[in-house]
Amino acid sequence: TDEGQSGILMDVHSVGFLENWGFGDFQFLKSNPNEQPIETSHLARRGIPAVDGRITEIARHGGHGATVKLDTAANVAVDILFAHPRNKPSASLHESLGLATVATPLGIAVKVDERRETSMPGIYAAGDLANPGMPSVTTAIAQGATAGISAQQSMLA
Repeated sequence: TDEGQSGILMDVHSVGFLENWGFGDFQFLKSNPNEQPIETSHLARRGIPAVDGRITEIARHGGHGATVKLDTAANVAVDILFAHPRNKPSASLHESLGLATVATPLGIAVKVDERRETSMPGIYAAGDLANPGMPSVTTAIAQGATAGISAQQSMLA
């Protein structure tokens, strides 16, 4: 597929599976160079440039294409922009319950153990807020099943 120029505003490891889908030429946008250093040597081996800078604006061009404007004065024209926004709780229930959270490369997650139990004994969590990885319905269902079984087992113990 020749889709033109693709921008990637995601985890650097996402490049591999996107590249296999055949979405044209890529540019990897390092949106926050002040965060943890990003290993980009494997991008260079694949001929994928890494562009530094914090995004200041995304200007759309009608129904197709956009220009990503960076604080480094670089402008990156893209036909497709793959982005994964950081997870952020939309409510404060986890704070009200005193649940511990963990910062991940993809945002904030409620800290859980392998049984999906949170830092507060007897409270179990599943889904996007308790999943520091890539969110998906399938993963949420599996985590919910684990949390439910674990909660039931804790009541029988």
